[in-house]
Amino acid sequence: MSVTRKDLELLRGSIDTHCHAMPSVGEGIWLQDVFELAREGDEFGLDAICVKYHFGSSAGQAYLANKYAGAEHCKIIGGVTLNRAAGGWNPEAVRILAQDAHLDGFRSGRIVWFPERDALGDAKILGKPDLHTYLSPFCNQKIEDGLLPEVVEILEIVAKEDLCLALSHTSPEESLALIPEARRLGVKHIVATHASGRNVGWTFEQEKRGAELGVIFEESVITWTPAMRIFGYDVIDAREQIIEHIRAIGPEHYCISSDCGYVQGATPVEAMRIFIAMLIDEGFTDAEIQLMTRTNAARLLGLD
Repeated sequence: MSVTRKDLELLRGSIDTHCHAMPSVGEGIWLQDVFELAREGDEFGLDAICVKYHFGSSAGQAYLANKYAGAEHCKIIGGVTLNRAAGGWNPEAVRILAQDAHLDGFRSGRIVWFPERDALGDAKILGKPDLHTYLSPFCNQKIEDGLLPEVVEILEIVAKEDLCLALSHTSPEESLALIPEARRLGVKHIVATHASGRNVGWTFEQEKRGAELGVIFEESVITWTPAMRIFGYDVIDAREQIIEHIRAIGPEHYCISSDCGYVQGATPVEAMRIFIAMLIDEGFTDAEIQLMTRTNAARLLGLD
């Protein structure tokens, strides 16, 4: 007698909006390369997996995986991370992303991640010295001084090319100040990266405000697993800081991701299954889970 696994059933058609894979900096710390990731995603029926490269663009990796990995259905999607290795607030890197890595009409690069390890918000959380050397989207690192001209140009390109803006490790305070300007400039798709994680730390009230501004909040498996401590961040309580927020604010404002790929955790595909299993256990309906794992993510990425 066959037994239907609800978690595996709902995994099919899902989209992981954020994970990591080789090639990347560091040897022996990654579970898979992008080819292996694409094949596992295809085996379990995922629609797409987004690969974040911390030091530049992953669009070329996505292109090669989509062309040569042999996956029949699962697409790998890349983007550019605006850390210093990519030039920081570099409009040209975003402009190139929009033009790069097209395959049979499919654009492999679709996400612009704001700075991560070079972000002022991240540096403050980790208690780093020399805060003046880190990247803020605002002039003189002060919200009241307005957005940097380069950031305005980046937002204009994101809007023109219909890319997804991922806030990455930008602080919630900075994010809430820049989102209205991004909307005014025509940016349609904004996601708050691993929003509840200690590496960003959106509060419930901040998430409510962000939801009013049309932000989609990405919640990630890694934020509630011990692997977070490897990077210097505390682990969160998933039920208190993710599940209860989703219940109160509404699944229509959330998507889920793994943010995995490190050897200290599950593969991205397995992590997505674990998250879905938790949502089932917490009583979310199939429709609510599909909204968070498929519909919202597809809209962000232009896959709907």
